Amino acid sequence: MRFGVTPPWALALGAVLAAVLWDSKAPAADVKRVFGLGVAVAALGLGVAGFIQNKKRARVTLSWAAAFWFAFVVWSGVSLAWGSPGGMGALGVWAGASGLLLASRLLGISDARRAAGLTAAGVGGISALFAIIQAVFGARGLGIHGGHGNPNWLGLILALTLPLSIDLAASFRRESARAWGFVAMLAAVQVPALILARSRVAWAATLAGFVIWVFVSGALGKKRAIAAGGAAIAIAIAVATGLAVAPPSFSAQNANIENDSVVNDGDTPVAEAWEGRVWIWRASADAAVRELPFGAGLGDFADAYLDAQGERLADFSPKIASRRFLNATTAHSDWIEVAVSSGLPALFFLAGAFVAALGSAIRGRRSADAAALFAFAVCAAGDSPLAQPGFVMPFALLLGASSIELDVNPVGSSRNEPVQKNLGRRAISIAYPRAAGLIGLGCAALLLSVAASTWLGARKLTQAREGLLPEERIKTIAAAAKIDPRNGETALALGLAYLEIGDATSALSELQRSRALLANIGTDIAIGNAHLLAGKPGASERAAAAYRRALARHPGSFRAHVNLAEALIEMGARGEAEEHLAAARSIYPGHPKLALVTERLRKATIDAESGEPP
Repeated sequence: MRFGVTPPWALALGAVLAAVLWDSKAPAADVKRVFGLGVAVAALGLGVAGFIQNKKRARVTLSWAAAFWFAFVVWSGVSLAWGSPGGMGALGVWAGASGLLLASRLLGISDARRAAGLTAAGVGGISALFAIIQAVFGARGLGIHGGHGNPNWLGLILALTLPLSIDLAASFRRESARAWGFVAMLAAVQVPALILARSRVAWAATLAGFVIWVFVSGALGKKRAIAAGGAAIAIAIAVATGLAVAPPSFSAQNANIENDSVVNDGDTPVAEAWEGRVWIWRASADAAVRELPFGAGLGDFADAYLDAQGERLADFSPKIASRRFLNATTAHSDWIEVAVSSGLPALFFLAGAFVAALGSAIRGRRSADAAALFAFAVCAAGDSPLAQPGFVMPFALLLGASSIELDVNPVGSSRNEPVQKNLGRRAISIAYPRAAGLIGLGCAALLLSVAASTWLGARKLTQAREGLLPEERIKTIAAAAKIDPRNGETALALGLAYLEIGDATSALSELQRSRALLANIGTDIAIGNAHLLAGKPGASERAAAAYRRALARHPGSFRAHVNLAEALIEMGARGEAEEHLAAARSIYPGHPKLALVTERLRKATIDAESGEPP
C-alpha cells in the first residue's frame, strides 16, 4: 500500500480536522459542527461531480445500518416541526456526519472502510495527545478535555476510537504500509488519555467492547465465548434492573440546597453518582411515556424532562425536593433521550442502525467494528455521545462501512479480501447517487448557515461575559442575539442584563423570548421579578403566575417560594404567603431575605387588622 492523499485519506483528513478543532470562546461542539458540515458539503460536492464525469458508476450500495441511520436523522429533523429551534444543533451534528457517510459510500465500500478507520485513529489519537499535553502543563479535572469541552466526552470518544485505531494499525502492519508506526502511536496514546478522562461510562464501554472483541474473534473458542458473553450480558441486565427498581436514598449530606445549574457528577462517589443517574433516567422515562408515540420534538427534551421531574417532586416536601432536583439538560442516556425527543420511530431507527451494523460485524468477524459498536451501545446507555461531533463523525462512518452485504473474512480467504455476496434483501441500492448526493449537499449547506450563526453568536456571548460594564455588556449581548436569534441562553442573558439596570420592559421581552427557546427554572423566576419591578396594574398576579410555573417544575426552589411570598403579600393573600415563607424557611433557614419578607408580611398583617391601606 502507498501512503498518499487518496480519496479516503482526504475524506478522513477533513473529518478529523472538523472533529478535533477547538474554540475556547464557544461551546466545544459549535466549531466542530460548522466544519463538519463544511467538510460534508465539500466531500459531497466532489463525490457528485465524480459521478457526473463517470457515468458507468450508476449505482451505489448502501448498508442497512446506514439506511437506518439516515432514517433516524430524517425523522429527527421532521420532529423539529413540533420541537424547538434548540434541536437544530443536534440535527446539524447528525447531518454533517451523514454527509460524510454518504460521501464515503460514493467512493466505494473499500475506500469507505478505510476512511472510517483513518477517521477514528485521527480523532482518537489527536484528542488523546491534546489531553496528555493539557495534563503535562498542569491541567486537572475538567481542564483535561482534549478539545471536547468535558473529560467525560473525551472518554466517550476514546472508547469508540481505540479498538478501531488498534485494528487499523494492525492492518497497516500486515500491508507493510509506511504509516503503520504513526497509526500505532495514535492508538497507543489513547490508553493514558482514557485513564486521564476519568469517565466511568467510557471505562465500562471500553471493557465491554474488548470483551466483545474476544467473543467475535473466537479467541476463547466458540462455546466458551458464547457462554461468557451470555453470562456477562445476563449479569449486566440483572444488576442494571435491580439498581433501577431500587428506591434511591439521595442522601442530602453533600447536596446543593439551591442548585439550578447543570448536573455534573464528575468525581462524586459512585453510589451518589449512580443515584443521580437513576433519578434522571426515571424522570426521562416518565417524559418518554407521556410523549408517546412521536416524542416532544427535537430540542424539547429539557422541557419534557423538567415537567416530568416536577410531577415526581410534587410528592415530596419542599426541603426534600430541593435536594432531589437535578437540572439535567440531557437524559444521560441517548436511548432514552431519543425516545423523549423524537419518539418511538427515532428509537427504532437508531436501534436498527446499531443492530444491523453489529450483526454485519459479527457475521464478518470484524472484531474491532463489533467492539466499537458495542462501546457505542454502552456509552449511549450511560451518557450522551450523540451530542458530541467528535463521537458522531467516526461513528457514522463506521455505520456506513459496516456493510451487511460484504463478508471481509470468509472461510478460506484472506482477511483483507472482500467478497461480494448475493445482495438480495440485505442491501439497499441507491439507483440515483447523483440525486441522493445533491439532496444531502443541499441539506448540509442549509444547516451550515445555521451552525455558523450559532458559533459566531456564542463567541460574541462569551465576549459579553468578560467583565464589561452593564451598558457595554448589553450592546454586546444584543449583537450576539442578532447573530443567532435562536439561542435561548443569549436571550436569557440579555433579559437579565436589562433587569440589572432596571429596564423591566426590555427585560420582559427578552425573558419571554428565552422561555420559548430554553428550558430553565430561573427564567420564570426572572420573569416574575421583572413584573414586580415594572409595577404595572396586575403585575403581582402575573409575577405570582410566573413563580408558580417555576414551582411546578421545581417545588424545592427557595427563590421561587420566597419571591412568590412577596407577590402574594402585594395581592393580600397573606395566608398563602405564610405557607410559601415556611417552605422557603425549611429549605434555607438562615437566608437573609427571609427576615425581610417576614417583616413585610408582619406589617401587612398589622395594617390589614387595623383597617389601614397597605
